[in-house]
Amino acid sequence: FSFLKSKLIIFLLLWNLYLIINSFFSINPFLSLQSSLFYFRFIFFSLGIAYLLEYKIKYLKFFLLVLSICFLSLILDGFYQVINQKNILGYEIVGTRITSFFKDELILGSYLSRLFPIFFGILIFFYHKNFIIIISGFIFFIFIDILTFLSGERSALFYLLISSIFIILFMKEWKYARIITLFTSLLIIFTISFVNSSFKERVVNYTFEQIFDTNQKLGFNVFSPQHQVIYETSFKIFKDNPIFGIGTKNFRYVCTNEKYQSFTDLDSSVNGCQTSSHNYYIQILTETGIVGFSFVSILIFLYLKSILKTINKKNNI
Repeated sequence: FSFLKSKLIIFLLLWNLYLIINSFFSINPFLSLQSSLFYFRFIFFSLGIAYLLEYKIKYLKFFLLVLSICFLSLILDGFYQVINQKNILGYEIVGTRITSFFKDELILGSYLSRLFPIFFGILIFFYHKNFIIIISGFIFFIFIDILTFLSGERSALFYLLISSIFIILFMKEWKYARIITLFTSLLIIFTISFVNSSFKERVVNYTFEQIFDTNQKLGFNVFSPQHQVIYETSFKIFKDNPIFGIGTKNFRYVCTNEKYQSFTDLDSSVNGCQTSSHNYYIQILTETGIVGFSFVSILIFLYLKSILKTINKKNNI
């Protein structure tokens, strides 16, 4: 209950309350409430994590062990799939993209890039003075970098780059080890791209073609033609509902309105009406309006303030 008194938790509960009220007045209340009514479960999940970190820290070692087994299994199986074109369960590569135990779901890179920083943080917390364990963690980092590249998930590569920047900025003893492993990873990735151009085709060439495809109506796309038209549709909806938005989860419903639809000139199947805006911040603006986005903006501001405070404290030591 002491955690519930936190100003941050109260702020998040107010955010949830706003989402629920907003849903009642949205274009499709029933659809919107499916998303907002029980959103508080994420707040209490965070409270559970905070409690474990504060009072049951020993459980982190079990969590670290589980993550270690998961990552080791994915690394071994992932590279086995690269060599044999299928993993140990017989799941084949999807096009040129490595999936490992996820079969036909293209989420290997996302899984690795989102969980590995947590794994690495816990590893440093418990074993920062154990040279062998920490070096093993950095070797893991190299394999994770390469496997994420082979998964073909461009956003996952971006997340790994961000986590690397944070490690280099905030670590004292091991920052140069991450710099070395990062350059090692890049060297191996460039070598793989040179030997097997299909991986480079997906991550580099295909990305460039999607962004700078002069055959599309604008000649320039934000990430891809599909993303471009989704963002155009989102902007049209936002202009009509700037203050409170259309209600959570309502993008998929509202975008069917003819006046909001957007298409590319060459392919009408590439349209802006999808299940979501495919961008967290654009979706928050579209579905909860400026009022809803202000909650998120405050959290981002507090987060950045905390980062700057940590950097200043580190520099003054």
